[in-house]
Amino acid sequence: MNVGGFLMEKSVAKRNKRIMYFKLFWICIAALYVAEAEARVLRGTVKSAYGSVVPDIWVSVLGSGKAKTDATGEFEIDISSCINCLPGKTITLMVFNEEFGFHKLSETLNEDYSLLLEITRQPGKMGIVGTLKDSKSQKLLEGISVKILSAPYADKIPVVKTDQYGTFIIYLKKDLLGANQYLEMIFSDAEGRYMDKKETKNILAPFDVYMDKTSEVHNLQVNSLTKTDIHVNPGDVIFIKATGSIKVGPWVGHSGPNGRMSGVGGADLSFYNIIEDMNHAALMCRISGDNTWRFAGEELEFYAQSSGFLEFEVNDRDQANNSGAYQVKIILK
Repeated sequence: MNVGGFLMEKSVAKRNKRIMYFKLFWICIAALYVAEAEARVLRGTVKSAYGSVVPDIWVSVLGSGKAKTDATGEFEIDISSCINCLPGKTITLMVFNEEFGFHKLSETLNEDYSLLLEITRQPGKMGIVGTLKDSKSQKLLEGISVKILSAPYADKIPVVKTDQYGTFIIYLKKDLLGANQYLEMIFSDAEGRYMDKKETKNILAPFDVYMDKTSEVHNLQVNSLTKTDIHVNPGDVIFIKATGSIKVGPWVGHSGPNGRMSGVGGADLSFYNIIEDMNHAALMCRISGDNTWRFAGEELEFYAQSSGFLEFEVNDRDQANNSGAYQVKIILK
């Protein structure tokens, strides 16, 4: 019996067991952390300065969600997505309705995520609260300009921009607003990343606005491996449309972007393919960093799953005797 080998195996087994327990410990810690993050709900009550509860009033947490108080003046808001909404941190809340007016409050969260909000009546002071988001990724949009178009407010209320939480606040006087609670606004991006958007909103409630990215158009020719400077991000919509033809060697003939299933007389061309089970000379694309080619053909639309630059290729390992090129249009949305 090899005693040394036996003892070594026993030592390795103990070490592996300790490693397993260590991993299990951290998995449990991570699970508890995730569960705590998922369970973060802000609960509170809104009361007047005289101690009576305030029902039917909006409470909006900057950088997070919103809710309306019930008949007992209580509210619940999911704050799981709020990075700053943790015990000991100070958060900003907007509390408003037509009767009590607009209040912007700063409150420090306790361990129970519970708040008691006390407000006074100031019906002459109103406010508009909105949050701007990317229509596809739901990303909060900073730096979007907001302008009221409805007369007579257009010339009296200055343009504001969304903050780091994608939120804006416009302060109004009740006598200027009158009985009109619906206003037309325009949301625009000076950097040109997003298309302008006009919407009519009920300003007595906090609201979200979803912005669409501007279309970015590129044109290029492809007859071999083509690495572009067209950068995409996860969630981007990529539309590809290709035309034209390539003469594929002396014995195959011309091919369009969809490629050819066979050569002259039904000859098998798979031996010459980069991707064996894809049509010969078909237009292919991928995002840099991805080793898998995607069939593009004459038309393709897909969502980017990763960040990188678009790359194109023709499904032919022997391109030296080819001529011509595919005309490719790429539209990013």
